[in-house]
Amino acid sequence: MAPAHLEQAETVGDLTVNDRETLRLVLQAGGTVTAAELAEQLGIEQTTAGNRLVALNKKGYLLRVERPHPVGHQFFDVRSVDLEVRK
Repeated sequence: MAPAHLEQAETVGDLTVNDRETLRLVLQAGGTVTAAELAEQLGIEQTTAGNRLVALNKKGYLLRVERPHPVGHQFFDVRSVDLEVRK
């Protein structure tokens, strides 16, 4: 049976410890994050945070919206999207 909400869905494919930590932080941030925001949360270099986000994008776990420098690309965790039909 499929979960009622995407945030309850199980992931597919292999995830590293860093992948899981990154996905957890993206969800905690409301499902949207930039490399700069993730770097600040983790206390790591922005390039390292960006590499984590890009890796998850390539694996299909995050969507990326390209934005110009210095704003930076924005990454979305699709599990944070509310797909319920509202009447």
